[in-house]
This record gives sequence, structure tokens and C-alpha cells, in this order.
Amino acid sequence: MARLSSLSKVTGGPLSALRLALALRSAPTVPVAVSTRYGRIWLRAGDEQAVHEVLASAEYEPVLEHLPPHARVLDVGAHIGTFALWLAARRPDATMLCVEAEPETFDLLSRNTERLTGVRALAAAAGARDGETVYVSRREASMANRVEPHGTIPVETRGFRTLVSQAAGSGDGTIALAKIDVEGSEEALLADAGATLARVATLVIELHPSLCDTHRVGAVLSASYATIKEIGGRTSSKPLLLCRDPRRTRP
Repeated sequence: MARLSSLSKVTGGPLSALRLALALRSAPTVPVAVSTRYGRIWLRAGDEQAVHEVLASAEYEPVLEHLPPHARVLDVGAHIGTFALWLAARRPDATMLCVEAEPETFDLLSRNTERLTGVRALAAAAGARDGETVYVSRREASMANRVEPHGTIPVETRGFRTLVSQAAGSGDGTIALAKIDVEGSEEALLADAGATLARVATLVIELHPSLCDTHRVGAVLSASYATIKEIGGRTSSKPLLLCRDPRRTRP
């Protein structure tokens, strides 16, 4: 019942939620298109947790108060595009660069965001620098797909400096928000990114203590942002941090 209640918040009612749940159960790996309050969304059974956390529970709600009009946003670890869909519904004037590494998930990200004005999708893995080849493992729960030594899917990396520059576009090189959820690759992405973090007014990041040195990541964040607080009330036990510096104003 809890599952159906969560899906109902997205699909608009219990009957449509039940139909979706049955479709996902009958063919777990096959993408299903469902009409929602955010428009049509393609998802697989393994994507359901992302729908619950981002769309049904609106776990990123605290970032909204810090976004100026026409915000430039970077979403690293965009998954199937739930954050982009949620933010576009709340702030349709925002522009976003959405980055996803795993190819099948990237295909759904592209499908789900192609109708969103100002949203671009980039197939790449988060890394310390550009142009390295890393390997992604695919898991039943797709939010757990990640780069690891025994991964089998080759993907090219992009460093944080490049991603911020691409998200900033032709502006002044700064962005209003970076959202990062990269299943342990946050250490590689941010360990030497202090100078680039100065170009990001607000950062929201999920940490993965079992997959990387989050103390090292925390030290970089503490040196870059005046305030860091954990977003509570989540179903996940992994810390979700909201980092910002009130002295910064970014478009």
C-alpha cells in the first residue's frame, strides 16, 4: 500500500498507480511510459525508487528557496531525469545540463527531458578530469549503477570544471545550483575542485560513505561553503547535504 500511495502522488490516482505497478512487475527491465503530473515519464521497475524520492517525496524541495530566476543548473548523476522533471515543473525558466553515465539509463533521461525547454542531456561519467575511460556496473536497482573496477560498460569521464563551464553556457562562468548524486564518484569529481566550487552558489550532494572517502569530500565542501546542512526526512540513510554561501549570488 505504501508503494501504491507513493506512485499515486505522481500518477494522479490509485488506479493509475496500480496499473503502473502491475506493468513494471510483468516486465521489470522493459521501459514503460506513464502519464504523470510531470508529463509522460519512461521508467523501468529498477527506477521506481528515484520516482519515489524525487517526485513523490520531493526530497530536493529545500533547494528552491535558494534559486534565483533563470537559474543555470548542473545535474550530475541525472539518472532517468526525475530531478530535471521536478525542477522544470517548479522553475520552468531554469536551464539545466543533465549528466548520466549508464547508457540505457541515459536513453530514458533523453526521452524524459527532450520536451523540456532549456534542458540538455550529456552521456558521461563524473571523474577527476576529462577523457578518461571508466567502467560502469549495471544493477537491478538502477540508482545503484556506478563506476567501479569490475564494471563492464566503458564510459568517458568529464571533470567538474568542464561540466560547470558547459552548464554556465555563454554566461559569466557561474551557476546557481549543482546537484550531485554519483554513487561514490563524488570523491574523484570534487577532491581537487575547490576553485570550481567557487563558481557554484548552491550545491546539493548525496554522499556514499561505503563507496568513497566522504571525509575528504566534506573537507573540500567545508572549505568552499559557509553553511552546510543535512536535508532530513528521507527514506535513504545516505546523507544529502545542502551547501551554500550566503555571500554568493549566482544566476
